[in-house]
Amino acid sequence: MNGADGDVLPVPRPAPRWKLRTALALAVVAALVAGGLKAYDEWFVQCADGVRKRGPDDECIGVTDGAHHFDKSLKGVMERIEEANKEVEKSKKPWVSIGYVEPMTLGPGDKGRDSIRQELEGAYLAQRELNDPSGGHGDTPQIKLLPANPGRGSGQWAPLVDQLAGMTDGKHPMVAVAGFGQSLHTTKKAVEELRKRKVPMVGSTVTADQLSDPERLGFFRAVAPNSDQTSAMAKYLKGLQRGKKDFRIQVIKDRNADDIYSASLLRGFDKAVKKAGLELDTIDLPFVSRGEAVPNSLEAVADKLCGQPELPDAVYFAGRGRDMKGFIESAAATGRPCPVTVYSADDTIGLFFDIPWRKKTNEYEKFLKSWERSEIRIKYTALAHPDASPDVYPGGKANPFDAFRDAYAERFGGVRDLLNGQAMLGHDAVLAVGTAIRDAAGQDGRGKVNKDSVRELLVQINGRHALAGASGKIDFDDAGNPRNKPQPLVELRPRTRDEHEYLRVLTP
Repeated sequence: MNGADGDVLPVPRPAPRWKLRTALALAVVAALVAGGLKAYDEWFVQCADGVRKRGPDDECIGVTDGAHHFDKSLKGVMERIEEANKEVEKSKKPWVSIGYVEPMTLGPGDKGRDSIRQELEGAYLAQRELNDPSGGHGDTPQIKLLPANPGRGSGQWAPLVDQLAGMTDGKHPMVAVAGFGQSLHTTKKAVEELRKRKVPMVGSTVTADQLSDPERLGFFRAVAPNSDQTSAMAKYLKGLQRGKKDFRIQVIKDRNADDIYSASLLRGFDKAVKKAGLELDTIDLPFVSRGEAVPNSLEAVADKLCGQPELPDAVYFAGRGRDMKGFIESAAATGRPCPVTVYSADDTIGLFFDIPWRKKTNEYEKFLKSWERSEIRIKYTALAHPDASPDVYPGGKANPFDAFRDAYAERFGGVRDLLNGQAMLGHDAVLAVGTAIRDAAGQDGRGKVNKDSVRELLVQINGRHALAGASGKIDFDDAGNPRNKPQPLVELRPRTRDEHEYLRVLTP
């Protein structure tokens, strides 16, 4: 309608609908925020699918199918794992997955890069063996291997546990976790939380007794715990003491209660000494690891030990290999030889975590010269050793090591990397989980495979149904530890063709 002046009258606006406007505004803001968060996640937080930057050092934490390498030293084995996982999908068969937890963005207290790589190589070979129809383990369901990084010192264990526990449902569940690296208080927290969430676990190289709990089953391991290692060593030393009058033994002990490996080793040795009737020198040589004064403390220990008018016949080192390295360097620095034999447990291989023996660096050569000057001999209970195989499986019957060694040589080159036992135990931990998976599936492959059934079938790996692993038989007891696992006694030498020379098998 036109007015008298010919202007068009304005159309009346409806009354404002404030609730609708508010809702629309919030929706727009939410969309912008969601888009912004997604962009932020992709550009600044996400390292790869399943892997995010976390912690004060922005470490890449999480679970991968092998597409993310975490460290350049792991590129080769990660590419093989990724390839094997793709083959699982191409097979069109049902599949489940196993998480493999290892700190792969390493800090100063973690295992060496070579050890992590070797464990993953062994785990990968077990995956290939389990998925091969001719491997003797069946092939349904197929198994994916998912490396999982909890960060330096396993410090980001909590978000990783959340992620792993969230993967246990669905069509292709993650049914168990293997690995776990070193025996640290953070490792124990991760194990306790996964146990609480009923996720079964099989440790590869973790030996602290505190990880086992017969009242709350869920954690198993392919390796002898510290209590078995100390029992075997105490019995061995008792035999030496019987053979020589006034055979004197002193103990160097780490008093750091936060390191559950060292604490477990010390407690186990004290108990084993009493049981074996072993006589020890009354003067202990303590130090506290992981502190700023460790070098000074180890220097004092070396001076006290090596400065005695008469050296002991044996020294038991209740601590980690890194600290043993510091002790050797301190002993050499005194300028006088200290020809004692030091006995210890599996972490002795930590001597070379920071200076891998495969790389003949100046630092490596410098340490070897110090070791030679000290004249210290080292013998330790190894977790596994390739040369022990004939003694572990006498008569050659049902010995799977030869096939494992050949597979390792074919995929990764020479077998020199098998000397420290890491690859063998990575293999055996995954093989144990895989065996439980196939037992849960049944002969027709149709049984229900989930975390609960796998936990129940891990319990059944014992007695006549013990598992023949590359490192020896795995026969789980009520606490999830392998019964009477043979322990190779190995001498570690600074300059011989065989640095890790196998001597004999000890039993608890």
